[in-house]
Amino acid sequence: MDKSLTNALYEIEIDPQTQLPITIKMLLLAATKGETEVNKAKKIVGGRHVAFHFRYDLSDFGKVEKPKIPQEAQRLLAKG
Repeated sequence: MDKSLTNALYEIEIDPQTQLPITIKMLLLAATKGETEVNKAKKIVGGRHVAFHFRYDLSDFGKVEKPKIPQEAQRLLAKG
């Protein structure tokens, strides 16, 4: 894959009442270098390419409990 032949599109849905994100959708297109063309609109055409579709539902936003970090781990994190 070649980063110069990669396009991404994001769509974020916001809850009108809370003004918090509830869904994130992402489309990622990537192509093989030397085997794919990019047109004037910088869109991937022809050749070998792949599309990835991701969807994240954030329905538990604000409901996740704070993690309990053991005392020893807290000391190690504080040193870093």
